[in-house]
Amino acid sequence: RKGSATNRNKSNELNELTTAVLDFMLHDEYNKYQDQIAQSSRKDNCK
Repeated sequence: RKGSATNRNKSNELNELTTAVLDFMLHDEYNKYQDQIAQSSRKDNCK
């Protein structure tokens, strides 16, 4: 029983880490996407 509780804690930590990494990656991709939109709208304004 004690072992399963330890395993549960480890998987919780792993889930939190995975969530943090995914969150960071999504945030990074979103920033790149926003930059692309900003650049393309600037190009449109130049025309």
